[in-house]
Amino acid sequence: MKVEPIGYGMFELIAENDAERVWFGILLTSIEESHRPFLSHYFSVDLEEMCKKTDGKPARDMAIEDVIDKDGRTWGLVDRIKFTPTGNYVDEEVQRRITLLS
Repeated sequence: MKVEPIGYGMFELIAENDAERVWFGILLTSIEESHRPFLSHYFSVDLEEMCKKTDGKPARDMAIEDVIDKDGRTWGLVDRIKFTPTGNYVDEEVQRRITLLS
């Protein structure tokens, strides 16, 4: 597993093998359901490349609750978890300026 900084206070946790991808899935499913929407504002999840959303697009930048199925498991191996301290729904110009400051 590696941590890659991507901007001021932002980073990605990247799984480097299948064991770590499984561990990320266990970590996400252990988060209490009532906390998942709040945490999804700050954390986004990318599943492995072969996982596709229902619209056929890659399973990238998804909310925590969107990668967990009704049985309480992730529906694919988790490639990376991205943390953004200002939240995922921030205006892109603000994000650009934060990145420039770093």
